[in-house]
Amino acid sequence: MNKPLAEALGRPVSLTSFREHRRKLRNVNREAANRLSTLDRLACWITDRVGTMGFFLIVLIWTVIWLAWNLLVPRALQFDPPMAFAFWLFISNLIQLRWSKS
Repeated sequence: MNKPLAEALGRPVSLTSFREHRRKLRNVNREAANRLSTLDRLACWITDRVGTMGFFLIVLIWTVIWLAWNLLVPRALQFDPPMAFAFWLFISNLIQLRWSKS
């Protein structure tokens, strides 16, 4: 039908008739979610809980570098005492609690 249904019939259309002739409704959110790759889903999960991927990567990289330096270099070159690791875990947990939504 090229013309709208009401115009074609020359009278107001009933709700039942309207429902029969309208296009099917689409859930575009579900369609977009179905097209996400595994990496995209991981990024969405992280940003839902942390804030942004940039922030997550900064914290991750800093933690890995800090741990590697303080665990692998000679004791004389380490810049933090052993208790600093526990303090960093405390701070990172506070950050996670602040940015978690669930």
